[in-house]
Amino acid sequence: MRRNFIKAIFFSAAFMAAATTFAQKKQAAQIVKIESPAAGQQTYKVSLGNTVMAIDAGQGARITSFTLGGKEIIGPGGSTFWTSPQDPWGWPPVPEHHDKPYKVTATKNSVEFTSEKDSKLGVVLKKNITANPADSSFVVTYTITNESGKELKVAPWENTRTKKSSITFYPRGEKEFEQSSPVMSVLKMKDIDGIRWFAYSPDRVTDGNMAKLYADGSEGWIANTDEGLLLIKKFEDTKASERAPGEGEIEIFADTQNPFIEMEQQGAYKTLAPGAKLTWQVKWYLRSLPASVTKEEGNSQLVKIVRSVVKK
Repeated sequence: MRRNFIKAIFFSAAFMAAATTFAQKKQAAQIVKIESPAAGQQTYKVSLGNTVMAIDAGQGARITSFTLGGKEIIGPGGSTFWTSPQDPWGWPPVPEHHDKPYKVTATKNSVEFTSEKDSKLGVVLKKNITANPADSSFVVTYTITNESGKELKVAPWENTRTKKSSITFYPRGEKEFEQSSPVMSVLKMKDIDGIRWFAYSPDRVTDGNMAKLYADGSEGWIANTDEGLLLIKKFEDTKASERAPGEGEIEIFADTQNPFIEMEQQGAYKTLAPGAKLTWQVKWYLRSLPASVTKEEGNSQLVKIVRSVVKK
C-alpha cells in the first residue's frame, strides 16, 4: 500500500514536471523578439517562436520575408503599402512610400517605420509591426497622414507578392468590377462554394501578358498556400460601395513575364482633412498545414482552417 502511494507521488511529480516543461517550452516559443540589423544592413526582424517577419527599412519598409521554420511564403519583391486609388500617382509607385528609406523606432515589442512626406500627394506613411502571442499573429498597423495642406480622399492598400506556384483564395463578396486599366485583361478565377480561387497558368491570363481581378470580398480575409504553408491576412471587411474609384477590396494581379502573383486588399475610401490620419490594421497569420491537406483549388479543408484561425 505504501509502495503504491509512493509510486503515485512519483508519477504525479513526474507528470507535473513534464507539464511544467511543456508549458515553459510553449511560453518560450511565443516570446516576441525584435532583431535590429547588423552594421551596414537595414533589415529588421520580428520573431514569434520560429515564425519570422523581415522588413527592409532601406527599401520602402517593405516586408521582404515571412517564414515558418525557415520555409518562405513571400514571393520576389515582398509586400508593400500604397495609397489608393492609383490614378493620382500613376506608375511607378511614389518613391517616398515604395523605395526610399524609412525612419525607424524600435521598442522591446514592436518596430515602427515612418516615410518622408512625398512631393506628389503630401502624405506620410507609418507601418507599425508587432507580434501577438495570444493568437500567434503578426499585427501590421498602417497610418496615412495627410500633410498636403488640403482635403484628400484616400484608401489603404496592401500589396503582397506571392510565389507563382501558390494558390490564392478568398470568400466572394457582393460583386466584381470592370477593369480600370485598358492594358490588362480579366483574370480567370474559379468559384467553388462561394470561394474564389486562383492558381496560375498562362491560360488564366487572357488577351495579353497581364490580367487583374477587381472584386469585393466578404468575411475580411484573403489567403495563400504553397509548400505546406498557409498565409492568412485578416482585415476589416468593407462594402462594395466603400471602395476607392477604379479599385476593389480584393485585387489579384498576374503577369506571364514575372515570377510572382500579387495578392492585394484595400480598406474603405475616406476623406482626410489637412492633418488628419487614417489607421488600418492587417493581421498576418502563417500556419503549417497537415500533410493530408493538399494544395488544390476548391479544397474545403483549407477554407475550414482559415475560418478557424480568423475567428479566434
